[in-house]
Amino acid sequence: MRRNLVLAGLILLLVAVVMYFGSTVGITLNTLRVSGTLQPGEIAEQSFSYKEEVITVTASPPIPLNVEIQGNVITESVFNNLFVAISSGPGTVLVNNNYTTPVKVQIVVVNLASPVALLGILSLLGLVIGVVGGVILVVGVVRKEKREEP
Repeated sequence: MRRNLVLAGLILLLVAVVMYFGSTVGITLNTLRVSGTLQPGEIAEQSFSYKEEVITVTASPPIPLNVEIQGNVITESVFNNLFVAISSGPGTVLVNNNYTTPVKVQIVVVNLASPVALLGILSLLGLVIGVVGGVILVVGVVRKEKREEP
């Protein structure tokens, strides 16, 4: 066993765990998720108060729902039954089940003013560093110490 490699691998694993979980917590704190089942004619309402946000609404089964955003909407689109909008300032999302069957709905609001992209990159980097640290740790455990010759 090579103590230096084992120690380096353990340090990299520790750094990776801190990076991954720290960035995951940061993403969670800047994301608002609400999901549930809407009965026919029922309306779901979710308020948000970020400076800038991306709002997505998905439904299962994949059907286009009646979605209204009250607030300063910059743009909105529907892609394959996924409603996406960009908004600035506080507002409210209203989702109306305009069908005759119950629908599962998920509303996600992501704070764009926060460094969510950076946190995502840090999360992925934490995974990569963890793999590298694991490989170094295994190599350090498997390899034999160098023997000094007299």
